[in-house]
Amino acid sequence: MIKAIKLSRLISAEIYQFFFLIVEIAAAANSSKQKIKPQLDALAELVARLLAALNREQANALSKVLDNLDVRRDTAITGFTLWVKALTMHPNANIKAAATALKLYLKNQGDNIANQNQQKETATLTKFVTDCRTDIELQKHVETLNDPAWLIEIENSNNEFIAIYQQRSSEMGKESQKESFSAVRRLAVVAYQELSSIITTRYNVAKEDKQDIAELQKLVGDINATIGQYKQLIAQTKTHKKKEEPKA
Repeated sequence: MIKAIKLSRLISAEIYQFFFLIVEIAAAANSSKQKIKPQLDALAELVARLLAALNREQANALSKVLDNLDVRRDTAITGFTLWVKALTMHPNANIKAAATALKLYLKNQGDNIANQNQQKETATLTKFVTDCRTDIELQKHVETLNDPAWLIEIENSNNEFIAIYQQRSSEMGKESQKESFSAVRRLAVVAYQELSSIITTRYNVAKEDKQDIAELQKLVGDINATIGQYKQLIAQTKTHKKKEEPKA
């Protein structure tokens, strides 16, 4: 049985490398003999398209700017969250109550806003800033804490991210005849699932029929070992977030 893995937790370069390794492993297992060649060929073709799309994305100068802005707004919302958490122990009752209310609000937006994918984080931060400006209760709590610098930094960093994201999307959209990484990624995930499914089926049938399963067993073991490495990568990277590339 091939292990499950949350592919959505892998960023662009990692998902490409993961699929590349899976193709190499399956190809080395004599795909024709194992009757998995059609599924393997389909994934291999998409891996090549993933690389082309990844190279186009990385060549765009705005991608680095966007990554830096993403880190900046992550730092802003993380810092604000930690600051509010600390103030829930403040000796002043009003400050403590305001901080507690803000902490609850932030928790309702997600356990870790900075760890959300780019599009969701954008929406969450935009909503947060808007609520702080328009919701009477939330506005009162923010004013009680009396430090507008946090809100200003969250708003500015998020707005700058949105502006650069739209600019990059526009530039990439000019190459409409070329596939976006996210579009190919979705296809590759389906192809990988089909390949995994057929390998699992071949293995189970061979085992049930008491056939020689040594090669299939090694194939499944090698794939699971690779999955284990990437699951460990996901677990170790606390600020790991799914990157959603703009659709061309």
